[in-house]
Amino acid sequence: MGSILTYHRKMAYFESSWLIFLKALIINDISLRDFISLVERDNIQVRRANSRWCESHQFNLTALRFALGPSSQAVDNAFLDRLLRSKYSAPKEVVRHCKECIKKLYHCSLFQLPWVTQCPVHKLNLIECRACSSVFQDLKLKRLRAKDRSRLCFHLWPFLEGQFPVHRLSD
Repeated sequence: MGSILTYHRKMAYFESSWLIFLKALIINDISLRDFISLVERDNIQVRRANSRWCESHQFNLTALRFALGPSSQAVDNAFLDRLLRSKYSAPKEVVRHCKECIKKLYHCSLFQLPWVTQCPVHKLNLIECRACSSVFQDLKLKRLRAKDRSRLCFHLWPFLEGQFPVHRLSD
């Protein structure tokens, strides 16, 4: 089965849903509304105001896999509630980054766990970023597409450098 949106096949382990959504929106140059319409569950209407990128229950994961083409395991690993197989719900969606990982176009779903305070690879403290947390607002997405660095969080700058944002992590 082929995907209906363009998305890369080279995914790192535990790429977060935030990262998957961000890349899908950048690569395909579509609005959040259009993307959500492809992947929302039939019985749940997701609006930008109530969209929680970190929770899988509002998305049709089969539709997400069909739209982008990642494996079932990659999708399960992207959402904490699927990865932990629990009713864990992250507190208010604040993206937490490792400053070295994000430079390499990577964000790990495990960074969102409150008890994970350091990147396990770089041993750096994770940084909360409210600007990155609200990147899915239309105005910010337009700035991202326009490559307007002056009004974007510097964590997002590496995503502006290439045509096709694929992680730059070593194996």
